[in-house]
This record gives sequence, C-alpha cells and structure tokens, in this order.
Amino acid sequence: MEEVFNIRVVDSLEAAKALKSNGHTVGSQGAFYARSESLDAIRIRKRRDTIYRKLFALPNSPCGSISAVGMNFAEAKYTVIDVPAQSVWNEKFDTTIGNEHTHAYEMKPEYVKAILKSVNLSDKQVFLGKAHDNSDPNRDEVKRLVNDASIQTQDKDVADDLFMAVLADCFIGYPASHYSLMVARMRYALGMENTFVLTKKAGDSWVSYVNDDHSVIHDPKKMGLWFG
Repeated sequence: MEEVFNIRVVDSLEAAKALKSNGHTVGSQGAFYARSESLDAIRIRKRRDTIYRKLFALPNSPCGSISAVGMNFAEAKYTVIDVPAQSVWNEKFDTTIGNEHTHAYEMKPEYVKAILKSVNLSDKQVFLGKAHDNSDPNRDEVKRLVNDASIQTQDKDVADDLFMAVLADCFIGYPASHYSLMVARMRYALGMENTFVLTKKAGDSWVSYVNDDHSVIHDPKKMGLWFG
C-alpha cells in the first residue's frame, strides 16, 4: 500500500511527529495527515492520477464485479448512479465550491433521463448506489428512480462496488459525496468519459463543468473539506 499510494504509514501521532512532518490531527480517533503546501492543483492531480492508474493495474479484476450482476464483461453497457441523500453538508459543499447543485441532490428522473439520453444509454441497465453511510435505501431519491419505468434500474445495490462505478459507461454522482468525487477522480485518471458529478444545465440536458485538465477537483483551496 505504501508503494502504490506513495505514503508512509505510522502507528501513532508521536511516530508521525518524529518524521518532522507538518501534520494535523483529524477526528476523535487521532487520525493524522500531512500535506505539502508547495503543490498546486495540477501537480496534485498528476500525482493522484499515477496512484489511481497503479491501483487499477493491480491483479484484482473488475470482471468479478460485473459478472456478479449477470453481465458479460466484454459487452457490458451500464450506468451507475450514486444516489444522494438530504444532508446539511449539501449546502455547505455548494457554499464551498461556489455553485449550486440542487438538481443533482434531488436526482429526479428527468435529470437522470436527460443525461442518459445525451450519452445514448437510455435503454441500458442502471445500477443504484443506495446505502452509503447508513442512508435509507428506500428514501425518496431512490424510490423516484426505481418507480420510473423508463429508467432500467436493477435490484442490486452497488453502493460499495468501486469497480462498477469507475468502469461504468456513465457515472452520475452526488456532488457532496466524498465517494462520488473519488470515483470521478479515478475515472478522469483512467480516461473514462461520461462522468456527471459537478454538472450545469446546457440546453435540454446537463453537462459536467469540470475543467479540461480536471484540476478543479484536485484543488484544496477550491474543494475545501472535499479535497480528498
């Protein structure tokens, strides 16, 4: 893990301090991190991209995840949606990044169908990540999608299946979710298209407003607590 992620793992704050890192404690469990102040968003993105590519080059095959839902890996065409939940963090995220994402937080069928139509996946299978962080898998945001017969939602909850999300033909995410943002960063690193997490209206559809070099989602000043 240390080699792939280019990190040093220590077992105590004292050990970390012994390395003379300019670190910070996080949370009641005493988690610790140190961040270089000299790296800009582009350099951070390049380092992360290298890490993500190494991670997906490891021998754990995604075939098992996709086969488990009854699809042929070579022919699979599908979308994964990280279904949002109502949270006080949604507004805090919007304030931090300077854009509002009500459309994504509500995740109404019209929003999803407009995106699916734009990428020619309206008739393909849609897998929902329903139960992140102990959220109710039967909440309104989920039920609206499941009850719309024109969206090909599947029964299997893929909330914890990173491979399924990263390798999907289309990923529709939850802006204030650390998980969705991590999936987006990995997809960009691997050159995957059709990543819709930070979106804006464009005509009758929605498009990602992440800049071409993807630096915005790696910028600690822009992303704040959602820097990752």
